[in-house]
Amino acid sequence: MSGMFRFPNSLKVPRPSLGLFLILMGLLVPLLIAACGGDDPTAVPRQAAATQPAPTAMPQATSAPDPTAMPAPTAMPVPAAVPQATSVPAPTAAPPPASTPAPVEPPDVTVEVSSQGPLGLHLVSDGMTLYLFTKDERNVSACAGPCADKWPPLLTSAAPMAGEGVDADRLTTIERSDGSSQVVYNGRPLYHFADDQNPGDTLGQDFVDKWFVVTADGGAVFTSAPVNASESAELGTILTDAAGRSLYLFANDTPNVSNCAGGCALFWPPLITVQSPAPGDAVTAAHIGTTTRADGSKQVTYDGSPLYFFANDEKPGDTLGQGIGNLWFVINNFKITIALNELNGSGQSGSVTLSSTGQQTELALSATSGISDLAHIHNGSCQSLGGVVHGLSGTLSSSSSTTVDATLDSLIAGSYAVNLHANGNPGLYTSCGDIAVDGQSLTIALGELNGSGQSGWATLTGLGAQTQVVVLATEGISALAHIHNGGCDTLGGVVHGLSDTSGGTSSTVVDATLDALTVGSFAVNLHTDGNAGVYTSCGTVSVEGQSLTIALGELNGSGQSGWATLTAMGDQTQVEISATAGISALAHIHDGPCSVLGGVVYGLSDTSGAASSSVVDATLDSLIAGSFAVNLHTDGDPGLYSSCGDI
Repeated sequence: MSGMFRFPNSLKVPRPSLGLFLILMGLLVPLLIAACGGDDPTAVPRQAAATQPAPTAMPQATSAPDPTAMPAPTAMPVPAAVPQATSVPAPTAAPPPASTPAPVEPPDVTVEVSSQGPLGLHLVSDGMTLYLFTKDERNVSACAGPCADKWPPLLTSAAPMAGEGVDADRLTTIERSDGSSQVVYNGRPLYHFADDQNPGDTLGQDFVDKWFVVTADGGAVFTSAPVNASESAELGTILTDAAGRSLYLFANDTPNVSNCAGGCALFWPPLITVQSPAPGDAVTAAHIGTTTRADGSKQVTYDGSPLYFFANDEKPGDTLGQGIGNLWFVINNFKITIALNELNGSGQSGSVTLSSTGQQTELALSATSGISDLAHIHNGSCQSLGGVVHGLSGTLSSSSSTTVDATLDSLIAGSYAVNLHANGNPGLYTSCGDIAVDGQSLTIALGELNGSGQSGWATLTGLGAQTQVVVLATEGISALAHIHNGGCDTLGGVVHGLSDTSGGTSSTVVDATLDALTVGSFAVNLHTDGNAGVYTSCGTVSVEGQSLTIALGELNGSGQSGWATLTAMGDQTQVEISATAGISALAHIHDGPCSVLGGVVYGLSDTSGAASSSVVDATLDSLIAGSFAVNLHTDGDPGLYSSCGDI
């Protein structure tokens, strides 16, 4: 249509403006369409018209202006305003597509210590209980996917903050597999439990024996702390928790007293329990106890030694804390205690506990302080001491710990003695003990009496017609100690006097067989220093609930030796064997002594792995009163005996 309106080139008038052009088009197009009888090609299609308002009819012009003689713009009459067609409403604009919401940043978190509930001091965040997972390794979470739905990790968008009682230096973060930051305390990734609804809830505690609330030191709060025996390639059979994490003792502790708190406990978290601990297979219940820490929590002990983890052990089986500072050691389940007897009127006595650490032996000395500074392992016996074989740490401060390059088996099988020398006069011996076990030993617990704060142990070792009694108890509370007639609940008269226990340890040899003391009714009783009528601690000399340890001697050049511990369990007896590995598999209790073995009475578990545990249907009393022996057989040749011990 634009071809119909060309202006002559000769017409020297200004080019009309676009606005004027559009007005003219609006006037002329309807006239031309009407003249030609055609439809308006600009009309809205009928289908669309039905849904859109029709434009207002435009009035017809009376005459068409001459397109060739266009009046000057100033003279052209202003046409009547052309009514505009009602515009089609613009479709409602579609909302912009919804964008993916930005991930919500987890809030900053504060970790605090709470005492709410029955589990003692434990970690919380925003009042909600925090947990650890025993399958985690140090600074590595093993909980993701559905596990993390049930146990949401404690996440943060910034450095976590330490509340009162929490060590800020031990509060860190790790990056999870999804890129989020999880809060970690003392190497332990922290979690909530999805079923905990309110502050103070601890519904996740002890869940499947793997989830526990967290102590202020970064350890687990166990409901009934497990104490198991596990094999270490380097250190032999050692004590661990249920997950296999190594347990340690601290040489600076005293019986049933922990001297590790504050910063020390962050490096060495104590093994905490709420109820009584649970000794596992090959761990004698009589050795396991508890002590109350300064914060009121209950720490597990082994033979009176408080037990700890090492925070830097990254995974179960690690023993990175072994020997640190010559003060921290794993606890071996194969140990003996010998008495140090006074020499030359020195006034010194004590005890030495020798614990196997695989190819080495750890010796923990406890003796009267201020008397000796030199200590050695000598060839020979105390009656005929030979040359020095191993040097030991001095005992001026009453206790010391040394690890020597010799197996416990070799020290027992040979002829050796632990000997202490006078301070300033090394040629004068002050106390001595032979490294040998002659017969059986029985360890009993000394329970506190009259709120004295004292507890401990007494180990009775058979010496033929006599019995050696070694007492280890909380020092500074009692001095007098005796063996009385009767049990602790019905104490009778004094039968045997025992050595002074004010230093915490004593050793005495009494004129009675161990059998006579066990079969009769006797108790070891300690008295308040300065007030002998007030008893401080007591233990009944009874095999019930107690243990009896016998030595297994080598037979037929097998190279095998070891120990069997028999623990009373009512009408049954648990028999735990620890012997040189790889030599025997079969083990039995036989009629008769080792010198004239009779038939098999009870079968015992396989001993090829160095340790085994069995329960037999016989009381410990009956096994002691009868004539029986524990006998091991050579693997592959059961007719050849490898080691044996008389019960």
